[in-house]
Amino acid sequence: MNPAASAPTATDPAPWVSIVIDNHNYAHFLPAAIDSALSQTHPRTETVVVDDGSTDDSRQVIAAYGDRVRAVYKPNGGQASAVNAGFAQSRGDVVIFLDADDSLAPGTAAAAAEVFREQPDTARVQYRLAVTDANGRPTGELVPADYVRMPSGDLSAGLMRFNNLTWWPPTSGHAFSARTLRRILPMPEEPFRIAMDYYLVRASALCGPVVSLDLVGATYRRHGANDDLRERLDLEQVRSQIRLIGSAHPHLRRFAESLRRSGFPATAEDVADLRYVALRMMSRKLDPARHPIPGDTLAGLAARGIRVARQQSHQPLRMRLLAGLWFLAVLVAPRSRARVLGEKYAYPQTRPRLNRLLRGGR
Repeated sequence: MNPAASAPTATDPAPWVSIVIDNHNYAHFLPAAIDSALSQTHPRTETVVVDDGSTDDSRQVIAAYGDRVRAVYKPNGGQASAVNAGFAQSRGDVVIFLDADDSLAPGTAAAAAEVFREQPDTARVQYRLAVTDANGRPTGELVPADYVRMPSGDLSAGLMRFNNLTWWPPTSGHAFSARTLRRILPMPEEPFRIAMDYYLVRASALCGPVVSLDLVGATYRRHGANDDLRERLDLEQVRSQIRLIGSAHPHLRRFAESLRRSGFPATAEDVADLRYVALRMMSRKLDPARHPIPGDTLAGLAARGIRVARQQSHQPLRMRLLAGLWFLAVLVAPRSRARVLGEKYAYPQTRPRLNRLLRGGR
């Protein structure tokens, strides 16, 4: 949509979709992201590009698109800041936040818009992403992997009980109702300078139903500087994720309380979050001196992990059994073997045989 066009109206037969691209120093990837937004088959779209204080050629790249995009230039403030700024400039009924190193499939906006047209109470639509290498060549992987169940419906109770009740897609794997985003945004900026999707995805699930589409709606480019989907275990990243889960929890609890949702656990440790316990187990086993939670012990984490694995009633029995066995194995394994086990848990692309088993032999 031309930025000068009129704002969406309630009489439109299908929702307008705003594609908000957040960028910081990704000039070499940015054209692919913008082109994918401009190539959507859905006719009612607009593209907003937020440059978060880049020091490379990003602003020249954006300027070359002229009035085909709405450009937002701001000082560097991090991902949450960019999302807040981009949403403030968007006018759609549906908003897709697209990372500048990713790209959308041509029909994604149309598929999301149709869900919101048919089910207007939906808070968020999610879909899988195809992983590519730095040059855009497909690796054959999907995120979430094809054996991971992506549930639909009211996920708020499961979120409050399990937090990571499913392997949520990264930022580019979601389309949000603007009505929902107005309840959430502006979001806290300093705690979510990176990984802002951690908060946004979970907060939106507290606002209304989630619809999972059985399609690959975007690509996720693995280029070595990503925060997620790395190929080898990075203990600094593991510790960063542990801190993120712990620090995000009070913000999510306050948001839940603002919605008058009761029963949100007091601390992150009170949640039956299998991934959180597994990350702590890896950190404590492999680098105890720098583990960020002083009171953790290997035996206590293993026992906690086995209990939490049993509680994952939304997961197939084989996955719960494998998770419990993983905690036992990490507990008794030498560190070199425990590192391999950590990689197998955290990075699905390192375990093709196990993935076939999790798919049921397919």
